[in-house]
Amino acid sequence: MISVLRSVAFMGRYWRSVLVALFSLIAATALSLAVPQILRSVVDNGLPQPLTDMLFTPRFLSAGLASTVPHAGFIFESALLLLGLGVLRATVAFGQRYFAERLSHQVGYDMRNLFYDKVQHLPFTYHDGSQMGQIITRAITDIDTLRNFLAQGLIDTINIVLIVIGVIAAMITLSPSLTLVALLPIPLIIVIAVRMGLIQLRRWTMLMEHMSGLSNLLEENVIGMQILHAFNREQAEAAHWADLNQKLYVDQVKFTETWSTFFPLMTFLVATSTALMLWQGGPHVISHELSIGTIVALNGYVLLLAQPVQRMGFVVQQFSSASSSAHRVFDILDEPLVLDDAPDAIDLPKVEGYVKFADVSLRYRKNGVEALQHISFETRPGQVIGLVGPTGGGKSSIINLIPRFYDVTDGAITIDGHDLRAVTLHSLRAQIGLVLQESLLFTASIRDNIAYGHPDATLDEIVAAAKAADAHRFISEMPEGYETLIGERGTTLSGGQRQRVAIARALLIDPRILILDDSTSSVDMGTEAKIQRALDHLMKGRTSFVIAQRISTVVNADQILVLDKGTIVAHGKHAELMEDSPIYAEIYNSQLVGDAEETTAAPAVAAATAATTSLAPIKPVQINTPEAK
Repeated sequence: MISVLRSVAFMGRYWRSVLVALFSLIAATALSLAVPQILRSVVDNGLPQPLTDMLFTPRFLSAGLASTVPHAGFIFESALLLLGLGVLRATVAFGQRYFAERLSHQVGYDMRNLFYDKVQHLPFTYHDGSQMGQIITRAITDIDTLRNFLAQGLIDTINIVLIVIGVIAAMITLSPSLTLVALLPIPLIIVIAVRMGLIQLRRWTMLMEHMSGLSNLLEENVIGMQILHAFNREQAEAAHWADLNQKLYVDQVKFTETWSTFFPLMTFLVATSTALMLWQGGPHVISHELSIGTIVALNGYVLLLAQPVQRMGFVVQQFSSASSSAHRVFDILDEPLVLDDAPDAIDLPKVEGYVKFADVSLRYRKNGVEALQHISFETRPGQVIGLVGPTGGGKSSIINLIPRFYDVTDGAITIDGHDLRAVTLHSLRAQIGLVLQESLLFTASIRDNIAYGHPDATLDEIVAAAKAADAHRFISEMPEGYETLIGERGTTLSGGQRQRVAIARALLIDPRILILDDSTSSVDMGTEAKIQRALDHLMKGRTSFVIAQRISTVVNADQILVLDKGTIVAHGKHAELMEDSPIYAEIYNSQLVGDAEETTAAPAVAAATAATTSLAPIKPVQINTPEAK
């Protein structure tokens, strides 16, 4: 309930549209209430008295035909009045629906923007434990459910209240006793509507959960399509999808079942109301205690009341759905911003590159295991710091702390003497370049991807960055050059091409601090050499942190940190570590043996290939495509 009211509060900034919609609604209700009174007047005053008595008394036979002729002028005027009211009602109904829908879309627009902004600023710890499908469902389906309630359910609720109050007041002025009889089924209808709403609330919640499950499964299967086919999991995943889809289908059918059961019951009770009124009112008409026009008007009010009362069940269902959706939306909107700027945060001035970790510890979750324990080191501008060690040692945790993707649990990190928590996130991250192991590119042109961190960059600046990253050649060979559209997640480029575009992207923002997360481990040796040349250019004059699976990429680093189980177990240059650190020496020697075996095997493979090709000469084929994936 509170969450729904919070959604309604979004309408406050559009108060003019609210007033127009309310005025139109009140006007439409008033015009509807006037129609039965006009019909009453037509029946009682537009028709001569003998005609109204002819069904009940033989006086009609001796009254003569002249007295039975209706008052044509009065009836014609009444018809024109009803026609005018119809046109006016149509006009105000248009205003009511148009401004209500417009208002709901404005609120939906604001909520989606607010939701997206909040998701962007949520801490990484939240995303680590969240399912993307859930977030997508809340951003689209749940907010649209709220929007529909504001456009229809809320307006219908106000309309029902106005109609019920107006109808009861009008009926009491005509006949209090018949009003009481006619309204006897109404409390039962309200109870049924509320009962239906409570049932629908539970079923709507389950329906949304299964819909989110489908979203999650679809996303995972699309992203992992290659693995899915490689392991022949098509049938298994199809069965999994069918199972979830079946549950969603069952929920939807049950949802419809409830509505289909309760709605006819409410319709029957409305018909009962009309029957009770005619049963009690008929004798009063026969005894001339009430006119036929009064009965006609009372019946018109009962029928006028029928539609909004029947809609009450639909409104309760909409309110229940909106309540569930609002709770899911505000569950994210109310999530605390752990990594927000401090109230007195300052913009980080242009840095030189002094980075210091002072007794830093990190725990990703409260009461969880410490990912880092008492990490201390410092760097000077322009130094290259290599991070090596076994998987899970803490390398990624260190580089995630520098752009403040997470906050330290204990200790402090400073850049040029500024505590990271005392500067704005935007000014901090603007001076840090990032190249990941699997660099994410967006569905946009190559030009836009390179200029992602510097949208105002000129084409000359973009080309210069691409040349420095050794990417200009393969980009120029593409059909549309820098305007070539990249597929989702960069799938139309090879791994090496994606990395070089990512390096150009980092170069363009001219960062003072650079983070390279194992940027060459997923490519072949030839591509690695090209990427390494680009990285050497990128690291020149910048403080660089390099995570390396291959120690050969950091043997010339100014500092090498050897991490294991969240602690620094060795620290120094390559030659020093080879003498003083058994862990480092073991890693290096194992990689050296592996590289030697590859080097030894290469001539043998080449010889075998040559021998094979000598048996059956093959005509050379010219391949004109860019670098192979």
